Amino acid sequence: MDQTEEKVVLKIKERAYQIIIALLVLACLGVGMSDPHVVSEKNKMTQKIVLIRDDDVKDDTAALEWMTNTIIAKDAKCTYATIPHLLTQSSITYLKSLDPARFELATHGYDHTETENQVAVMATAKDLMIADFGRVPTSIAPPYEIVPPGFADEAKKLGYHSQINGNIDSSTGLYTFPFNFRWESGWNQYNASYHSLDDFKKSFDGWYNNSSQRVFTINVHHADLYENAGAMKNFSSSLDYMNDKGGIFFTTEEETYQEVTKVKNR
Repeated sequence: MDQTEEKVVLKIKERAYQIIIALLVLACLGVGMSDPHVVSEKNKMTQKIVLIRDDDVKDDTAALEWMTNTIIAKDAKCTYATIPHLLTQSSITYLKSLDPARFELATHGYDHTETENQVAVMATAKDLMIADFGRVPTSIAPPYEIVPPGFADEAKKLGYHSQINGNIDSSTGLYTFPFNFRWESGWNQYNASYHSLDDFKKSFDGWYNNSSQRVFTINVHHADLYENAGAMKNFSSSLDYMNDKGGIFFTTEEETYQEVTKVKNR
């Protein structure tokens, strides 16, 4: 190799090193690299939504703290269906400490014993939520998913605009998100039984790959889940599974309502 050829080779190597260094710098800065979980407003119009509702929130037990920490660790969001009459002062303090952008507090009845008479106590339940948390709830979850006559009208009058339920039609004016997946597969007098992680993946993939429905709703009860180590692990793993898919974003029920109605009205 003569001197001229050596100079050419050295220049090529030098340029290659410069390119490698530049790429490393860009990688460290995150420039030019797309994260499927960082959602722009434009991308939100086409991406699918995952909405998790955790039922029967009433005290700041280890179970609720585990659920909260899991949601935060997996960068998800959750709507806590809260029973206002059963809240303790410590649970109120705990729930108030949560980031409202990540954890929505929905009204889940008054004391969860009412069924047919829940319309009569709906206003009282809302007043308790406002007094306890200083914010107005806009999502409602009827106990046992029992929807008596007049429920939707009273809910709308009180300022609620959405619920997750399979027993009421959105044509009433109360926007309804049907459940897609419930972690509990059954109940007995002692505890709950649970679906497997494979059950979840089958349900989620069926929606993710084929459904025209934009929202995938998940229902869980943290207190019961916490009593089953396998179910706890599966729930946590399901969040990883959804995150790894990409092309989705987690929202609270209020956010979901705002998003889907915004798109619908465009």
